[in-house]
Amino acid sequence: MINYIVDLNKELIRSLSDSKYKSNTGLDILDFLKVISEEIDKLETLYLLPNDRYDFVIVRENFRKLKAMTNISGVIYPRIIQLSEKLIQILYNYGSIDWQENSRNFDFLHDGDLKSIIERDYRELITILLPDGAWKSVVIMSGSILEAILFDVLTNPIYSSKALISPKAPRNKDKVVQIDSWKLKNLIEVAEDILVLPPQRIKSIDQVLRDYRNFVHPKKEIKSSHQCTEAEALMAKGGLDGVCNHLSKIIN
Repeated sequence: MINYIVDLNKELIRSLSDSKYKSNTGLDILDFLKVISEEIDKLETLYLLPNDRYDFVIVRENFRKLKAMTNISGVIYPRIIQLSEKLIQILYNYGSIDWQENSRNFDFLHDGDLKSIIERDYRELITILLPDGAWKSVVIMSGSILEAILFDVLTNPIYSSKALISPKAPRNKDKVVQIDSWKLKNLIEVAEDILVLPPQRIKSIDQVLRDYRNFVHPKKEIKSSHQCTEAEALMAKGGLDGVCNHLSKIIN
C-alpha cells in the first residue's frame, strides 16, 4: 500500500508549515523531497484514475526538480506544500483501477510472444481506453486483439490443417493465401467453418468488429455509416470477451 507516501507528505507539510515543529524522523526538508520523489517514481500510472494521471505526472516532475536542488528557500515552501497536498489527494485514489483484478486469462493461446502482446493490449484496453472514454480506440483495439487471437488459434497445430483446407480460406488463383495475410473477416469465416466459433458467437461479433479497420481512416469511417460511440465500444469489447470466454472452454 502507499499510505506511507501520504504520511511522508503530511510530515513534510507539517515541517514546512510550523517553524517550531521538529520532525522526529531525523530527516530535513531536502531529505523528505528526495525520499518522496524516489517513492512516487516507483508508482504506475495505470493504477490511477484517468482524471488523475495528468496531475500526477506534473506533480512527479516537480518533485524530481525539487529533489535535484541543494538548497531550499522558505520562499518556495508554499509551493511545496501545495504540491504535497495535491499529491496526497491523488494518492487517496491510487489503486482504484486494478488491471490485474479486471484482466483475463489468455492461457488458451499457444504462441508465447503473441500472448504477451495480446495481454499488454488488453490491459491497455481496460485500464486506459475504456476509462478514458476513447470509444474509437476501444473499437480499433478490440478488433486488433480479436484478429491476433484468431490468428493464434488458426495457426495452432490443433486447427491449422483444417483452417488451410477450409473453403472459406481466401485464395489467389486457387491457391490459399498465407494465413498471416488474412483479414479479420477471413479469420472469422474460417473459424466458423471449422467449428472453432459457433454461429451464435459469430452473431455477437457484429459489423463494428468485422470492419474495425474502417475506423482507422476517417474517410472509411464516414463511408461505413457506423458511428463510433460508447455503444459501439461496449459491443466491440463484449464481442471480444465473448470469443475469449468460448475459446478458453474449448482449448486446453
